Amino acid sequence: MKVKMIMLLFQILAIFNPQVRFSWHS
Repeated sequence: MKVKMIMLLFQILAIFNPQVRFSWHS
C-alpha cells in the first residue's frame, strides 16, 4: 500500500468531512 495515497485520501476526505481529521488522528 502506498502511504502517500492513503494520506492524500484522508486529506480529500477531510475536505468533505472536517471531523474525519480528528477521527483518524485518535
